[in-house]
Amino acid sequence: YFLGNAIEKINQRAGQFDGVNFDNYIYLAVFAAEITSNPYEFDEGTVLGDWLFRILALTYGDKPAGMSYMEYRDRVFEHYGILLDDIFHFLSVNHMLARSNGEVNSVWSASCRNQVSWKAPLKHILKMDLIYPELGDALILVENASVFYILSAMFNSLPIVCFHGKLRKSIWTFMDKLSKVYYAGDFDPEGLKMADDLKQAYGDMIDLSLMRMKYYEGSKPRTKIKPANLDILDKIRDEKLKEVAEAIKDTKLVGHQYNLIEMYVEHIFYRIINDL
Repeated sequence: YFLGNAIEKINQRAGQFDGVNFDNYIYLAVFAAEITSNPYEFDEGTVLGDWLFRILALTYGDKPAGMSYMEYRDRVFEHYGILLDDIFHFLSVNHMLARSNGEVNSVWSASCRNQVSWKAPLKHILKMDLIYPELGDALILVENASVFYILSAMFNSLPIVCFHGKLRKSIWTFMDKLSKVYYAGDFDPEGLKMADDLKQAYGDMIDLSLMRMKYYEGSKPRTKIKPANLDILDKIRDEKLKEVAEAIKDTKLVGHQYNLIEMYVEHIFYRIINDL
């Protein structure tokens, strides 16, 4: 009964949202409350929630290569105008611009003009038609906030974005609006997996120069890997990342990008600066 009503409601809402205007979306909890009076009825792991997702996924299409199940689930619901909780869906951005309705967005332009880094929430990102670096056509995507703030302070006009260690919906939405990205993350199973997922999803748009062997060695790997995480390394598909994965399996040690600031600076000066 509830499932049928949910599908009918979704069909009635078809055409009421355009994939950009956040105001036309509805949160899953609100949608569930309208249909069942229980805001948690369509959550992941519930009978109705899992069935609703399966039905919507059948018409949406298969999961893209490299995309995690959670991101795929986010995209399926978003396609039908339903958003999951986005409290933690934000990105830290520096010297990036965005357009909506054919005009440069004033928030993004003001942040560049005043040289201020800021946190862009999913609610706002969804409203943008295009997101691009203030200078050039390439940006640096980093995993950790400290690295983001150090590099953005050192290079006032550097287009750099931080996703705070999780490939949440905000980063996938953001990536769909870009052209070239230099990815830099930790040299642990999770960091390599995120780099690989992005590479598989976006191909040549993702430059993994900052994830090569010399950067693993430069990260001063000293932390012992958790045995339970070794299996993650076997799932890496990019050939260059596989080399790093094998090295981590051999040494049983992981490295962190906090130790790579000097190498990042050198890379920015001698390579990335040519794209700016």
